[in-house]
Amino acid sequence: MNVVVVGLGIQGNKRFAIAGQEVVATVDPVNPNARYKAVEDVPLSSFDAALVCTPDRVKLDLLGYLLGNGKHVLVEKPLLVEDEAQLGHLQNISRRTGAVCYTAYNHRFE
Repeated sequence: MNVVVVGLGIQGNKRFAIAGQEVVATVDPVNPNARYKAVEDVPLSSFDAALVCTPDRVKLDLLGYLLGNGKHVLVEKPLLVEDEAQLGHLQNISRRTGAVCYTAYNHRFE
């Protein structure tokens, strides 16, 4: 599966190292090591899924874009919303496109 890593901070770099050769693109508006500054610049045909490791304030827009284009998403915690309708909107997009969105609560079951 070809993945794009969105956000090259601490978590993004960890995800990048784990995904290894499956990473086909990196996105970060400020990190000079990223290939792209915006996820919209990455050709949609080049990846199947995204690892979203960004600040909270930009997550919802990124998720809407990615899910709307049928891309599966693993998003770093927390996934914060102002009201449940925002989650319902993402859920509707996901149902329409068949894309899966999972929040990385990786320590929850330990």
